[in-house]
Amino acid sequence: MRRSLSLLLGSIALVGLAAGYCLGRAGGGGGGGHASSSHSYSGSHGSYSGQGDNGPVVMLLLLVVVVVLVYVVVQNLQLKTELNEKFAAVRNLTAELEKRDPLWNLQTMTSRVNEVFFKVQAAWTQRNQDLARDCMSHQLYQRHKTQTDQMLAAKTRNVLENIQLAEVLIYSVSDYHDDARDTFAAQLTGSMIDYTVKEAHGYVTVGDRVNAEEFTEVWFFVRHNNQWLLNAIAPLATAEIIGHGRSYSENQTNGRSEESQPEQIRNEVNNGTVESSIW
Repeated sequence: MRRSLSLLLGSIALVGLAAGYCLGRAGGGGGGGHASSSHSYSGSHGSYSGQGDNGPVVMLLLLVVVVVLVYVVVQNLQLKTELNEKFAAVRNLTAELEKRDPLWNLQTMTSRVNEVFFKVQAAWTQRNQDLARDCMSHQLYQRHKTQTDQMLAAKTRNVLENIQLAEVLIYSVSDYHDDARDTFAAQLTGSMIDYTVKEAHGYVTVGDRVNAEEFTEVWFFVRHNNQWLLNAIAPLATAEIIGHGRSYSENQTNGRSEESQPEQIRNEVNNGTVESSIW
């Protein structure tokens, strides 16, 4: 049975790797900071000398793993298809909106996401939120400042290196008569080296100095004084979050809208509390 248990643990780890597309960090992560949660797996292996044939058990475990892997792959393909469809709707709507409001230019919005992303990473790893104050809502600025101040007090630093932002896909926009209510959401994918060190000795407490970790996350933006500010980060780009993205305009009588976000998600975005408790 120990052998079967070891196989089961290995299978779970494999499934976790296969599901990695849905995992992410919200500004950092594996190193214990950047903006998500870190995950570690360990298993113990003992010697096996038993009686009987565990063949049927092993086959059953492998069958379960195959089924789960197929399910994960199918879900990821469906999610990618849905994202592409939502992006097409966003592209069409913003093309109309920018005719009267240049802030809805899709290329400008994407560039703004890139700018904000790298500023937020720099502010996080340098533990100085003023570096990105002009990029974040007041709520998010205060939360990040509290957490990086705690790092300063603890004399720890979350190091983010070799940061690569591979893709920014804006999949949801909401345009209102009141510009202060305008929002959009983007899925970000990329990779970075992410680890935390103790300043006194320089040793790594969490993360990996060498190997970069991939991330897929959702960043929510709000409009303030005619610029886009980061308001919340979802370190897990789940199907539920993506599914509630929409292309909506109150200012277009012929505009089409997908179903609005559920009250809970809408409130979390507005309050800047979507992200994990770690960031």
